[in-house]
Amino acid sequence: MAGQSLYRYSLTMSGTIGMVGSVFKPAGLHTLFGIDMASIVEDRQPLSGFVSGGQDSVLFSTIREAADPELRAGLLDAFFVSEVERRKPVPDVLDRCASLIASSHGMVSLHNLTEESGLGRRTFERGFLRKVGMSPK
Repeated sequence: MAGQSLYRYSLTMSGTIGMVGSVFKPAGLHTLFGIDMASIVEDRQPLSGFVSGGQDSVLFSTIREAADPELRAGLLDAFFVSEVERRKPVPDVLDRCASLIASSHGMVSLHNLTEESGLGRRTFERGFLRKVGMSPK
């Protein structure tokens, strides 16, 4: 799992790389797993810390053993779909506001967001930081 990145970075790797990843909407990881996204800004955490029970060893060995990168990505996506079906997360007003910011390319005022949410400015900012990992400004 990777939090929001505030700075540019580059990776230099050699040899065989077996990474696979999925990209979420800005508030998606918090909504699905309840992660305080502010705690992992500029940080990377193994997915195994968020997967319950023995499910992680089966999932990761299946992904690791898949030879084709597209198959590995499909397995990871299938895992996230099953987590959505199992957890049944319900998007809230902060999810909608994060989506509004993304769809408007950040061209929405904080005033309009707090009006949309029905929350006070500070309550909105604290909740948004926890859910997205960044200030809404």
